[in-house]
Amino acid sequence: MNWKKVIFLSLLLAIILGVSAQAKDIAIYVDNTQIETEVPPVLINGRTMVPLRAVCEAMDCQVEWDGENEEITIKHPLMLVRMKINSYYMKATSSRAYTYVYAGDSVKSSRENVTIKMDVPPILLDDRTMVPLRAVAEALPAQVEWDGQNERVLVTKQYAKQGSNTIVRELGEETGMQAGERHEYNFDENNNITKWRYYGTNGKIKQETSYRYDTNNNCVFEEATNRNGDLVRTEKYTYDEQNRIVGAEYLTDSIDYVYDCVYQANTAELKELEICWKDNSFSIIDQPEVKSVERNYHLDFETQQVVSWGTFYDKNGDIVDTYGRTQETLTIEKIRNILRSNVVGDLWDVVESQFEL
Repeated sequence: MNWKKVIFLSLLLAIILGVSAQAKDIAIYVDNTQIETEVPPVLINGRTMVPLRAVCEAMDCQVEWDGENEEITIKHPLMLVRMKINSYYMKATSSRAYTYVYAGDSVKSSRENVTIKMDVPPILLDDRTMVPLRAVAEALPAQVEWDGQNERVLVTKQYAKQGSNTIVRELGEETGMQAGERHEYNFDENNNITKWRYYGTNGKIKQETSYRYDTNNNCVFEEATNRNGDLVRTEKYTYDEQNRIVGAEYLTDSIDYVYDCVYQANTAELKELEICWKDNSFSIIDQPEVKSVERNYHLDFETQQVVSWGTFYDKNGDIVDTYGRTQETLTIEKIRNILRSNVVGDLWDVVESQFEL
């Protein structure tokens, strides 16, 4: 064997990958427990890269690998993370019940699909998927610290797992909540949230939400109750064979929304969206008989037109008055204004991701 050639190729590979050292002496700790990896971590451009499955299993995640497209999906009860080999961009989406997406030092609200730019992309190294530890851990979420004196990385989960299917998240000022409040999540074997409870500083439940899923892990029903156990909201979703939302209902004690979606053939792009919005506690000073109002919008994304009309009802549900159909050009600003005011629940994620609102 030509050892000079082997050494030369090894050095060349290291230069191409930007690998400054093989971090075999660096230990990885998750909640004070050292995790063992089949291959040692490596340093690339000053970032610790670790085997994907080792760190994800330590962080209570399930991992899916799409070899054809070289895409990684990390499913945590609180978060869904997607990455692609050699791509610097990671997409993080909070679960249905979770409130925040952590993007480095910033905090985003849920219903946002946050794109995080990583310093180093995931890579394939010796048939192993290596991911940047800090970026992945912080998205799940966890705190990451470097203990230089002892040559180790310390990962601290920002939640606590209780039993096999419960996670507790203590809330603090960084989440916009009061210190001492907490969220509790129950999840199933597919890491789908089945129940969410919000506890106040007195330890009593302020709100509770239950979720149901179909066989494809699509959420089909959501029900929320307040501290007294009274029903305050239900959401229902229907999907097509491609797992796209085609219908939704969002019902509260005073406002109802009903949606119908039509997609472009064989794509995830919306072609038409029908919105029916009804306020059941509506009142007009000079028309006291009016007790509710219904507003309808038909958005046609192909012709870029929006048609709107409305109806007023009395307490018996009989029509009192109507206002006429108007047709306007569907600009992005118009889409944004209509949807931000009238689209809620999972459907908002669909629209937001398509139009980047």
